[in-house]
Amino acid sequence: MQNSERGVLIVGGTSGVGLATARQMASGGDRKIVLAGRNPQRGAGAVDEVRIIAPDADVAFVSVDARDQAQVRSMVAEAEAKLGRIDVVVNSTSTGYAPELFFRTPAEDMAPLLSDLVSAPMNVCRAVIDGMRSRKSGVIVNVASDAAKVPTPGETVIGAAMAAIVMFSRTLALEARRDGIRVHALTPSLIKGTE
Repeated sequence: MQNSERGVLIVGGTSGVGLATARQMASGGDRKIVLAGRNPQRGAGAVDEVRIIAPDADVAFVSVDARDQAQVRSMVAEAEAKLGRIDVVVNSTSTGYAPELFFRTPAEDMAPLLSDLVSAPMNVCRAVIDGMRSRKSGVIVNVASDAAKVPTPGETVIGAAMAAIVMFSRTLALEARRDGIRVHALTPSLIKGTE
């Protein structure tokens, strides 16, 4: 399949790694892209940025809080209607968590932080996997961070969440490959120019 024919969904595509990915995919020839995120104003700006790179691209924004399963199902249905089908999914969601040493982390913040970081990519994967299985093809990329592999003071809880995303991705890759679906996890470190 030509890049120009692929339906690309980038969750968390309005800033940071997600927006950089959208710009690169547009530069590489992808012409059907949906950016999903929580902030419609940021989404409109991101769509404009991608269209500057590829004026002939069909780029749209869909609002979603990927931590909410019902919103994710609705977002995926809207993205499929815009794209025709979803061939590539990039999950690049994040949270406003600031690194903090474990003994300074309030106990009541731990479970919500883990849930916020891990549930978003899992919800999106669950919402797209059936369509990919029926077509016997698809690519899923879950963006975590190097905190999954490198112990860093201040990232005790976030490291646990990133490790969960990596192991989830590795296991889903084993399950999904029999249906022609590739699943990858990326674990970047600090990236200049991202939020």
